[in-house]
Amino acid sequence: MAQKNVPGSRRTYAALATSLPTVKLRLDPRGAAPHRWIETNPAAMARVAVRLTNPVIADAGTPGSSMSSGRVSPAAHRVSTPRAAGSSTSIGEPVGTYPNTSTITSVVADVATQIVRRDRKSASSVRGWPHDQPTREAAPMIEPIVSPQWLASNLDAVVVCDVGSTMTGGDPAAAHRARHIAGARFVLLDDALADPPAGDAGRHPLPSPERFAAALGALGIGNDATVIAYDDRGGAFAGRLVWMLRIIGQDAALLDGGLSAWAGPVGQGGTSHEAPVDRSPAPWPDDALADADAVATHLARGGVVVDSREAPRYRGETEPIDAVAGHVPGAVNLPFADNLENGRFRSADELTRRFAELGRDPDPIVYCGSGVTACHNAVAIEHTGRPRPRVYVGSWSGWSSDPDRPVAVGPEPG
Repeated sequence: MAQKNVPGSRRTYAALATSLPTVKLRLDPRGAAPHRWIETNPAAMARVAVRLTNPVIADAGTPGSSMSSGRVSPAAHRVSTPRAAGSSTSIGEPVGTYPNTSTITSVVADVATQIVRRDRKSASSVRGWPHDQPTREAAPMIEPIVSPQWLASNLDAVVVCDVGSTMTGGDPAAAHRARHIAGARFVLLDDALADPPAGDAGRHPLPSPERFAAALGALGIGNDATVIAYDDRGGAFAGRLVWMLRIIGQDAALLDGGLSAWAGPVGQGGTSHEAPVDRSPAPWPDDALADADAVATHLARGGVVVDSREAPRYRGETEPIDAVAGHVPGAVNLPFADNLENGRFRSADELTRRFAELGRDPDPIVYCGSGVTACHNAVAIEHTGRPRPRVYVGSWSGWSSDPDRPVAVGPEPG
């Protein structure tokens, strides 16, 4: 099927990524001499494709660059994929011509090496380096946290979601009807963003990709929509939706300050009645998640695991929800609420200092009570420029459901 050539679009990148054969890239994510093979997948290839089809890398063809050998030319030619599927399709920005599979493989490897050497952020998104681990998907273009001013300027180009939950009591749907950002769709976390409680999977397991796609599709939220989410809890609930979308490669962000910081138009009554859309399910990427065994293994290897709950629950002094009080032995406590000051996110510099403990681990894991507020920490960590951490969705509710799992109490990791 012909691919519409829309320069800079995610479809263009995806088309290039899936058209190229699976190759192996020889690169070192730490920026040293290439020394090992990383087998790419479509998401990893898309990461390289974005840079291949973006004029920003035109400097790669300058004298002295390993890409000035004639294999990548700034001349006005289009990327031409091989005829492996029985046809040749020209897509992408005018950056070069690649006549055959072996040349494409070589070019992609060269470009990937250059990208990694010049961009430590890209390098650190290779999970678990220097160990052989799969690469993360291409990061969404939008920042994970946006200001009310940004939303006001882009309101017509995004989908706004008001995320509520019954966890705190009350009627979140009624609160939405009473006042919400004009045009916002109401998303009930308990129904759309989680499955029912399931033992070691915790109180809020991820829904199946099909169920998640159906829930958002029913609200008229397609795969290409840019989603801005908020709640009345400083992003505690909305962060779950933002994180779920970002890990599958869809643009999404938290609205800093939520409704209380919004000076634009507001609405009352039921949620915006948008026509349902067909939304394709996207699998939850394994490298964005952790289970109890992965947490235990990570800690045993000296990795950082973050408990996102408030300090009294971490210390085991109180446990209002789960049957057992305490924390995962070895986990450090960084309560999600401390990402905020007066209802707004702290500055990126402040958040960077707050998460300094993560500097010794490029692949930390975050958890909370049931995999909801951990996403708030995950979004805040990504906002500092660090790689997005894995989330242990089962969290304390899943860990503590197994009597064989150890439990620590007190202010120290244990």
